[in-house]
Amino acid sequence: MTDNADLGTLFPERELTVRRRGAEPETLTLSPIPFGRLPKTVALLRPMVAVLTDAQAMEIEGTSIKLASDWPLKLPQIVAEGGEALMDVLAYMTGKPRAWFDTLPMDDGIALTRALFEVNGDFFAQRIAPMLPVAVTSTEPSQADSAGAQSSLDLSSTATAETTSAA
Repeated sequence: MTDNADLGTLFPERELTVRRRGAEPETLTLSPIPFGRLPKTVALLRPMVAVLTDAQAMEIEGTSIKLASDWPLKLPQIVAEGGEALMDVLAYMTGKPRAWFDTLPMDDGIALTRALFEVNGDFFAQRIAPMLPVAVTSTEPSQADSAGAQSSLDLSSTATAETTSAA
């Protein structure tokens, strides 16, 4: 039997209240991306990941991905090259129309972006990544290969995702 604490780990949700200009405050419930929305979400994220990589604003340490310590200095480049891609990702992840973000104050927009990536990053790192063992097939023949068995190196381990931000 699963209790409520287990459900919180399985399906972490976070509520965030935003105050758009000219509108009443609105509370959004942020949840991990459903499986069926994953292909489009990944496709929408690709340009943003490319921008972060090109700007050297993302660091990969083992299985952790985090923003570089000097990422705020790179913000003009990130926004200029990837801002619209980020808006497309946020619109898709929240189900809000793109124009909805045009009246969102900057601090609420940053808080929303961070919360969405934290909810999804934590869920992926804690629940999904451990379910995905990675097998790397050797290109060099080994004794086992000559006997007809395929050699592989199991790199499965618990992955973690970390987001650091000045926001």
